[in-house]
Amino acid sequence: DIIGSHCGAIRSLLIKDCKNTIIYARCVLGSVRIEDCCNCTFYLGPTKTSIYLNGLKTCIAFLASHQLRIHECENCNLCFRANSHPIIEDCKGMGFAPYTVEYNDITKHFQDADLSQARCWDNVVDFRWHRSTASPNWRVLLSSERPIAKTITEKDGSITVWGTPQEVVSSSIANKSNNVIDGSVFASMELANAAKEGDANANAGGDSDDEM
Repeated sequence: DIIGSHCGAIRSLLIKDCKNTIIYARCVLGSVRIEDCCNCTFYLGPTKTSIYLNGLKTCIAFLASHQLRIHECENCNLCFRANSHPIIEDCKGMGFAPYTVEYNDITKHFQDADLSQARCWDNVVDFRWHRSTASPNWRVLLSSERPIAKTITEKDGSITVWGTPQEVVSSSIANKSNNVIDGSVFASMELANAAKEGDANANAGGDSDDEM
């Protein structure tokens, strides 16, 4: 299952306890919480309200929303687009860059989320830094450091995305019953999808269609 491939807008999405995981949501989201994830990459479509990040470490996230709150995150790079400035609290090593995700319906999704005119991404407010000098806890990423996201192919319900560092993503996992993604759900559904693909190939007599 791929987030947003058939279910339209998702009212709320909670992603937690993921490690070394890549998640792609090709849809409009109502609200998003991402908690306690490490070394993960998130490619999310526009969010109608707010996004809250807590306890992330060495993650890359592509996010678009009306409000972004970030708490206790370390060494994360965020490609972001919003109607208001991002807010960080108890964070360090945060990098910011413009949002760059592309997919077929993204222009319409930005319109549906009322984010077509959103331009904020680099005027970050650090709630723990009250001095006149710039906060040492975040910075604007140089062009050479910025993650790149672009959908390059869609086939049989799967999505492939190139990122930086060079990662290839296919078949992101969603738990439709409660819109929660965690490491255990991701792993178990990967195995289930692999089994389904094997059954489908067997039923087709081993033939496959590899045309784009």
